[in-house]
Amino acid sequence: MIEKGRISESNWLSMDLFQTILDITGVQQNALSVGKSMLNELKNSSPDTMEIREMYFTRREGGANYNGDCSYALRFGDWKLIRNYPGLPMELYNLKVDPFEKMNVIKEYPKIFADLNKRLMRHIQHAGKMPWQKP
Repeated sequence: MIEKGRISESNWLSMDLFQTILDITGVQQNALSVGKSMLNELKNSSPDTMEIREMYFTRREGGANYNGDCSYALRFGDWKLIRNYPGLPMELYNLKVDPFEKMNVIKEYPKIFADLNKRLMRHIQHAGKMPWQKP
């Protein structure tokens, strides 16, 4: 049972809502979905059981200035690695202490930057292999 007034501290994606509703109602889905049911998160109030997820964001830019290049971001736990516009350098923020992303700490945390950048590059490579359209 989900406690009335329960607030989740986890990061959700909009596609998680559909999976969560299916899980609550017991409806089986046969199609591939990238969403994740958050039912267990809603039932359990312990922060120790929250899963830390990699959340990726991409925005393709148009026009001659950007040549179709992308802006990328990765959210992982308290950290956010972002390239806000094509051609600009990556930025790193600790959202727990800087939720408004005012202090780029990429130079202070080179190991965290390296880890997140590796994850982001792996995701970009994997996403480029996906057959988005049938021939």
